[in-house]
Amino acid sequence: MCPRRRCSSSSPRRPCSSRRPFWQWARPRGNCRRPPTGDFHAGLAALGREYAEVLRQPRTADLIRLVIAEAPRFPELRERTFDFGTLPALAALGRYLRAEQDAGLVTIDSPETASAQFLGMIATAIFWPRLVHATWSITEEEERRAVEEAVLTMVARYSA
Repeated sequence: MCPRRRCSSSSPRRPCSSRRPFWQWARPRGNCRRPPTGDFHAGLAALGREYAEVLRQPRTADLIRLVIAEAPRFPELRERTFDFGTLPALAALGRYLRAEQDAGLVTIDSPETASAQFLGMIATAIFWPRLVHATWSITEEEERRAVEEAVLTMVARYSA
């Protein structure tokens, strides 16, 4: 039983939402941090791994399923979920890409578009198949490789 008695969760692996609000379990280490500039590959890899960590959490898929199901009745759910999930990752990545561009290491016409494309490559490999196919899984090595491939694509496209 939940210590706050707001739900009947007794699973030690999946505590109830009354124990940990979404913004805490979705971002286990707090807000996304911008890596230092100078190593485009390493910076993208760090941000990509952090995003993959959020997507890997079973509760993330559960939440997105709920948002999809309830969005017609509660449209504000989409905005609030985006604000706590994808938006911080997009913002951190955008800041990082602009810093790399200011340092002359990359050439990017639209950091916002590049950010969305990078996160999309990762989500497509790690998250969306699990959302649609409940029994689908990915190994740690496959997840690492998906992030690395997204990083290599960005480095090939945007390095100055």
